[in-house]
Amino acid sequence: MKAMKNTVHRTHKMDIEELFFRQKELNDDYQTTKQKVLKIEDKIPKLIREMINFYFDQRFETRFSEFITKEEFNERISLKMDYSLYKEYRKKEMEKEETDQ
Repeated sequence: MKAMKNTVHRTHKMDIEELFFRQKELNDDYQTTKQKVLKIEDKIPKLIREMINFYFDQRFETRFSEFITKEEFNERISLKMDYSLYKEYRKKEMEKEETDQ
């Protein structure tokens, strides 16, 4: 009876060997896929940055080129204020001249 437990029918033995090789193939496929996924995960931040940079370049480059720096803004505002002060000064001077005459 013990001898019967250790023996396997020939067709079953072929099926077991086939399953063993199939399992080995699947393990190899799994390892290959795992390595690919890990490489992709390592590269994702760089890809995302490149995509964002590309999107910004395409969508906002023209808009950002219209913006001015803070220094330019302050300079223009000061010129505008200087001009408005000058206009007020000229207006007062002209009124003064009119009243003097």
